[in-house]
Amino acid sequence: MRAYRLACFLACVAPALAGTLSVRILDENSRPTPARVYVTDASGKAYFAPGAIVYDKTRGDLSERHFVPPGGAFTLDLPAGPYRIEIERGKEYLPVGERIAVPSVGKVDKTVRLARWVRMTDEGWYSGDMHPHRPLADMATLMEADDLNAAVPITRWRRTTPGIEQDPQLDAFLAKADAGGVYHATDRRWFTVLNEELEPRSAALLVSRLGRAGTVLEYPMADYAAAARRRGALVDSEKATSVELPVVAALGGVQLVGLANNHLWRSGCYAGAWGVWPDALPHPYPATCEGFIRAGFEIYYGLLNMGFPLKLSAGSASGVHPVPLGWSRIYVHVPGNPTPRAWFAALETGRSFATTGPMLLLRVEGHEPGEEFSGAPREVTADLRMLSRQPIAAAEVVVNGHVERVALAPETGRPHGFRGTARLRLDGSAWIAARWVEGRDTAHTSPLYYRVAGKPIPVPREQAAWFAGRVEQLIAGIQDAPGGEAVRERTLARLRQALAVYRSKLAP
Repeated sequence: MRAYRLACFLACVAPALAGTLSVRILDENSRPTPARVYVTDASGKAYFAPGAIVYDKTRGDLSERHFVPPGGAFTLDLPAGPYRIEIERGKEYLPVGERIAVPSVGKVDKTVRLARWVRMTDEGWYSGDMHPHRPLADMATLMEADDLNAAVPITRWRRTTPGIEQDPQLDAFLAKADAGGVYHATDRRWFTVLNEELEPRSAALLVSRLGRAGTVLEYPMADYAAAARRRGALVDSEKATSVELPVVAALGGVQLVGLANNHLWRSGCYAGAWGVWPDALPHPYPATCEGFIRAGFEIYYGLLNMGFPLKLSAGSASGVHPVPLGWSRIYVHVPGNPTPRAWFAALETGRSFATTGPMLLLRVEGHEPGEEFSGAPREVTADLRMLSRQPIAAAEVVVNGHVERVALAPETGRPHGFRGTARLRLDGSAWIAARWVEGRDTAHTSPLYYRVAGKPIPVPREQAAWFAGRVEQLIAGIQDAPGGEAVRERTLARLRQALAVYRSKLAP
């Protein structure tokens, strides 16, 4: 009888040991908005609101556990006790974090008003994620929650397996898309419905601007890239450390390279082996987030020095890795009407910077990334601006791979602005870019070009030799290429063509 009474007592009081947390999220204009929400108890356990889009991914000892309430409000029943709630909305809003005590009886009501620290669209810059793996059905809400203007979710993909996989809602969303295959969530928020990824071991190509019809998604990668480009698509090597990037770049198959990519996460980074990282690099780097970033820089600079006009992309691979949508993102400068067509055209031109956080803006004699100017050898002025929630003391300008530190000072009248200049001596043709890196965070611009008649960008023999050696190693390992004998023969032919390109750059 005593046990029965105790059980009845516990059953009666148990509901009273839980309270309710109710939160409304408002944007800077006091309008309800979805956002990323993190609710954790004192032990670090995460809680998710019913009816929300839940994201719970772990890799190694790093996790991403958040939810997105579609209407910008949620109610969550929680055991009594202390909690931490964090709310974030992309890169241009100040994050909110506070501790909340949930009582054993009753309700905690909160209204959270988010504040912008910058509005990049005011200056014609529009953000995008070039590598999401999130369901099409969730994309519009998730883009709103992370304040993304554009996205190219991967909806058809092929790895080393024979079959092609695709988003189950692909056909349904193509039916809702416009003639160019674009789904318009709002007038300034859109995504292309059909985008592809071809990914064998240690290499990956992303293809966008496909319109409404996919490709055959077949190996070799160089042939796939060439066919996509003939259709007017954009081909993106999602990391500079891809083993096949030197081949596809030498054959003119790729336009974009991801320096802010899917190895960089909110909680840390993935520094495990992938592609030529960390054992087959031109030079050794620490096995850290910053080491991985800098290794990608070096390979990218080498390809630019080979004369390949590669611009930047950026993407998160949210949906596969423990990282939010848009954590690594590209900003594209689109003066005037930012239509999807105009955004892609500016991306292809290179009017862009990639970032995991700060905004990085470069002008050289009034010219921005993606532009060219010419003249005789002379000194030029590089003007560097960074917009950041946190103070930044310095960034760097890169000329043909040579790095110059630029001290930054607070910008007058702009609390989050920092500015500096550098005088650059240009004795010949050059590409010029700007970069910043600290730990797992980075920002990098696409290059602009200065042309001196009769003086091409110099090709460092050491870099050309490294690329030639990498292709030779791929030829030696051709038996490991995906596909059957016919695919391997075509792959071998492309490898030999690429090797000839690099050997020609080594000729006296």
